[in-house]
Amino acid sequence: MTENCRRFGTPGIEAIIGDFLSVDLSALEAPDAIFIGGHGGKLVEILMVVSKKMKENGVIVFNSVSDERGSGPPNRSSDIRPNPYHD
Repeated sequence: MTENCRRFGTPGIEAIIGDFLSVDLSALEAPDAIFIGGHGGKLVEILMVVSKKMKENGVIVFNSVSDERGSGPPNRSSDIRPNPYHD
């Protein structure tokens, strides 16, 4: 990933690889975009954390695969958007 950032001239990308929910995000600047490459069944929890951290009007992109049982990701933004009046 670091090599691709250098090769394609895309500075400012910070990769967090591993269990995102256990990472201390306090030292990171608020991002304007986030890519989630995998979520281990914790997509909603991850989206709740990043939605509180990212810049207003930020963009979240994720890669997801669902099985035939229909246990895939939420299909509407209202399924994952946190209530701004509830912490």
